[in-house]
Amino acid sequence: MSADTDKSILDNVRDKIMYKIHTATYDPEAEKFAKEQKEKEEKAKEEKGKQEPFEESQKAQKSQDGTPTDSSKKKEEPAKPGIGAKIWRGVTLAFVPLLCLMLSSLVANEMIVYAPPVRILFFLFTFLVCFFLRPMMYLLFFGYLIKGGYSYYINQMSGGPKQLIWPTRFSLLPITTYVPATPLGKFFLYPFRYPKEETETATLKEIMTDYENKLKESFPGLKQVEKLPIFVENLKNVKSYFENLHTPTYPPKVPDANAPNAANESAPLLSNANASANANKGA
Repeated sequence: MSADTDKSILDNVRDKIMYKIHTATYDPEAEKFAKEQKEKEEKAKEEKGKQEPFEESQKAQKSQDGTPTDSSKKKEEPAKPGIGAKIWRGVTLAFVPLLCLMLSSLVANEMIVYAPPVRILFFLFTFLVCFFLRPMMYLLFFGYLIKGGYSYYINQMSGGPKQLIWPTRFSLLPITTYVPATPLGKFFLYPFRYPKEETETATLKEIMTDYENKLKESFPGLKQVEKLPIFVENLKNVKSYFENLHTPTYPPKVPDANAPNAANESAPLLSNANASANANKGA
C-alpha cells in the first residue's frame, strides 16, 4: 500500500508540474498570431506559384517577338576593349589633329606671297574649320590630293614646261626670315623660319616673280600710267616690298673690343715709317 501511495503522489506532482508549465507557456493571442502568419505564408506561396508560369510565358513571347530579355541583355553586353583596340582608338583620335595641321601648313605656305600676319590668319582659320567641320577637312584634303596628282603629271610625266602647282613647304608656319646666331635659337625657330637652303631662296624668287607678273597682267593699263609722278613712287615701293619680303635677317654683329686698340697702336708705326721714307727722299 505504501508503494501505491508513493506512486499516486508522484503522479500528482508530475501532473501539477505539467499543468504549471502549460499555464505558464500557453498564450491564446500568440497562438492566434502564429496561425495567421502561417496562413499568410501559404497564400504567398500559392500566388507565387501562379505568377511564375505567367512570367515564363511573357519571356517566351518577348523572345519570339525579338525583344531582348534580361538574360539576353547580359549576353549582348560588349566585351571590354583590349590593348590593341585602345591603341587603334588613340591613333584615330590623333589622326584628325595631325591632318588638320598638315592642311593648315599647306595653306600657309601657299600664302607665302603675302605678309606674315596673313599667313598666320589663314593657318589658324584653316585649322579651326577643318577641326570642327569634318566635311570641309575631307574636301580640302581631296582638293590637295588632286592638285598634287596634277602637279606630278605636268612636271614629271608630260613634256611641257615646269609649273609651280603644288605649294612648296618652306616650314610648318613660315613667318620669319630671322637667322639666329645660336643653335638653341635655330632649334626653337625651325618650324617658323624660312628659307633654310639656297634652293628655297631660288624657289621664293621664282614665286615672287611669277606673282608680280600676274599682278601686272591684271592691270592692262599700267604701262600707260606707270610714268606718271603720282604712281612712280608707289610702284617703287611695291617693287621694293617684293624684293625684300623674304630677305634673311641676321643678328647685329658685336664689334670687337680689340679692334680700336690695334688701329691706335698701328697709327704711330705708320707715321714713323712715313717720316723715315720722307727723310730718305730728302737725303
